[in-house]
Amino acid sequence: MALHLSADGIDILGTYQSRKEDADAVIREIEGHGGRAAMVQLDVTSFPSLTTFSVGLVAELQAAFGRHDFDYLVITPGVVSTQTSPIRPSNNLTR
Repeated sequence: MALHLSADGIDILGTYQSRKEDADAVIREIEGHGGRAAMVQLDVTSFPSLTTFSVGLVAELQAAFGRHDFDYLVITPGVVSTQTSPIRPSNNLTR
């Protein structure tokens, strides 16, 4: 998704939970194709992480792109669980 959007000239600001080296690899790949990208750490399972993220978001937007806002928000959900869930994924999803 990020590569596709950056190919259309959209700057990418992504998030990562803990694997900064993977996030940096995504940045390098986007930049290698002529795009601009930055990453900010976010652990959605930790409430204090949201405060750190909000401060880091503004700082990273300014540092990487020279602005304090963004035009698009793309959410790619992940699933984090330490317990068994009675909910099972469906193979019959439609758009």
